[in-house]
Amino acid sequence: MKTEFDLSGTPLVDIPPKTKEIEAVGFDGVLTTEMAHHSQAEWLQKFAQYDCQASAVNQLTDLTSDIQVTLNEYITEHDDPLLGKQKVVGFPVTLGETPMRISCPAPLYGEHTEQVLQELGGYSWADIVRLKEGRVIL
Repeated sequence: MKTEFDLSGTPLVDIPPKTKEIEAVGFDGVLTTEMAHHSQAEWLQKFAQYDCQASAVNQLTDLTSDIQVTLNEYITEHDDPLLGKQKVVGFPVTLGETPMRISCPAPLYGEHTEQVLQELGGYSWADIVRLKEGRVIL
């Protein structure tokens, strides 16, 4: 295992100490500049050589291909009758005795409006007809 951490030929131990504020800005500048010279995978490999704990910081677009996200089913596939196979957010917990699953597609725009107005809002069919005629609902 290596003992001196080197960023592209610039050992961090050789950065001269200054005031805390300048040192922090200086280190950040060196770090930002040096990090741009290598890919994320190369940096993770370099950190591993020094037994340095490091992990990738993913972008939102990276999540669908992340092995942890896939194995934990945080993003899963659902076969939508209109859109076909879609990647959707999975369930945040796994329950052994009562496994969860997506059992139906998301409702279409306005699909349950009448039912919600009647059952939860107490609207009559006459009220709903007036709302439709007034183009308040679909």
